[in-house]
Amino acid sequence: MTKRLGKYAKRMRRAPTSAELIMLGRLEMSKLKFKHQAEAGAYIVDFMIPSRLVIIEVDGSYHDKPEVQAKDVKRQSYLETLGFKVIRVKNEDAASFDLSGVEDTPEATPQELGRVMGKSGAWRTAMHRAKYRRIKERARK
Repeated sequence: MTKRLGKYAKRMRRAPTSAELIMLGRLEMSKLKFKHQAEAGAYIVDFMIPSRLVIIEVDGSYHDKPEVQAKDVKRQSYLETLGFKVIRVKNEDAASFDLSGVEDTPEATPQELGRVMGKSGAWRTAMHRAKYRRIKERARK
């Protein structure tokens, strides 16, 4: 994580929107492990669920503007090339968003996780988790 991006993400975590707070609460109640305002490559995303390679973006009315939508398309395309599935949720839909679709998404293999998270800027964390998963998988056998 670049220092500048990291500082900005930290500021954003301290001042979430009301819709982000709702989604934050819903994700905390689920069994999913997630990151809030996390770096994904050159961008900061609202919510990242690394084990499922899913990103949830909570969008306000600002994202209805044509010029912002064009940037969102570019951003989403970039995140998808890294290997993430991007889900966009409108502010007003945050409370009713169905997380079961995310929970039903298959977990990424250690290799996928390492590859995607490495590209997204969290290589050391991804490698640690991939190693831990391999150890767990061997223990199950």
